[in-house]
Amino acid sequence: HAQVSQTCSVRPFDNEIQIEFVIGQDNHRSSNLVFSDILGRTVDAASIATPTAGRYSYRWNASQLPSGIYFATLLVDNTKAHTIKLILK
Repeated sequence: HAQVSQTCSVRPFDNEIQIEFVIGQDNHRSSNLVFSDILGRTVDAASIATPTAGRYSYRWNASQLPSGIYFATLLVDNTKAHTIKLILK
């Protein structure tokens, strides 16, 4: 079980956003954040070391991307755990 939240408000963000997530289980192999655009194309990805259950965070720098709507999807052991919508202005 995993949960994702963004620490910024619902308002659009400039360039960087801190994404926090909770991994509720031990003994999983990997956690990845995949960032995609409104058309579903992957624009960035990050492999994150999450060896035990607990709270983790990742700072995403989107300065190289144009303004728009993006999605951050947390994959735990290659299974989609949660997705949030991000608005880059």
